[in-house]
Amino acid sequence: MRFTLFRASVGSATAFIAACTFTLSLSSRAAGEDPKTNSSPPRYEFRKDHDRDGIGKFYMGREIAQVMGHQAADWLERPEREKEERPDLAITALKLKPGEVAADIGAGTGYYTRRMAQLVGAAGAVYAVDIQQEMLDLLTNKMAELKIRNVKPILGTITDPKLPLASVDLALLVDVYHEFDHPYEMIDAICRSLKPGGRLVFVDYASSETHLRSETPLPPSLSWLVEEGYRGPLVFRIDPAEDRPLPRRVDLLVPVFPRRDAARLDREPMWRLIGVTATSGDELVFLSSVGEVLKLGSDGLLRLIVRLPAGHYHRTNLTTAPDGSIFVCAGYQIRQIFRISPTREVSVVASELGDPGGIVLDATGALYVPETALHRIIRIAPDR
Repeated sequence: MRFTLFRASVGSATAFIAACTFTLSLSSRAAGEDPKTNSSPPRYEFRKDHDRDGIGKFYMGREIAQVMGHQAADWLERPEREKEERPDLAITALKLKPGEVAADIGAGTGYYTRRMAQLVGAAGAVYAVDIQQEMLDLLTNKMAELKIRNVKPILGTITDPKLPLASVDLALLVDVYHEFDHPYEMIDAICRSLKPGGRLVFVDYASSETHLRSETPLPPSLSWLVEEGYRGPLVFRIDPAEDRPLPRRVDLLVPVFPRRDAARLDREPMWRLIGVTATSGDELVFLSSVGEVLKLGSDGLLRLIVRLPAGHYHRTNLTTAPDGSIFVCAGYQIRQIFRISPTREVSVVASELGDPGGIVLDATGALYVPETALHRIIRIAPDR
């Protein structure tokens, strides 16, 4: 087995591409594991308490994520993906040759499939594997539109990509391994589809913010967080009228959360805070990446208001109404608008939206929401 790690820096908004390339013979077992015996412990663990982005099933200590549904297919074809992920760099690093056979596992709409198809040429082929027929339908239509004829769609299962044995020179997994319901079985099956000397390539992305944060020490003003073992988000308040030169170094300000006099280190590490809005009383309300709606109290503590339905809460925006209601506009997979009443009752204002990307409340109580997938702004009249 040969392991190679690639990392590509992508512009000013750097995205890091980590591709782990394995060279395995046909007889290799998945991830270097030996076949399990009846006396071996269970391969997978199930837990009641788990991340709401996950399915409660764990493999080697890592929770398996929910599968991105075909309803969010537009996210895979977003125009900014070219700049964010630089697929040209990833494809170049693969060093595919004309006539080779590649497999795109979790192909989705074929974003990487069509790029590999161009490299292997008419003498080669690309197997496009997905477990959702709707994704394969979108992929097939795209290939027909681009007149690409060397792509073979395959409807796989959660345990088997259904690839022919010993037929593939390179199998590519782009941001998909974490969603495998049966990772051991899938990797084992993929390895059996490889030709002797074939390669299995993993590509995942991390933002420059995450990367730099992991390597840059905290400034002295925040060193107490390290000393007290704090693990969680930081919240800063910036006064636009404050007479300070720009750009402002937020990390040199004193955070409003956590406060040193109110830090609670006995709780579990917090999830990321991905949205914020202010109430009419100047209180801050946050949304976490697992759907927790929290309010920051005057004592410096975050308190849970409600938990929204499970799902991937990304690209999410919040706003508040004069009566204290909170509106949460969730894009990506959720595609809904929730209203949280002053009595903490959750209702759905709108659903099946075209990847909503923001929310504004006007003086009449009407909501304005851009549906980014449909390139339009909709108005939702208030209930009377």
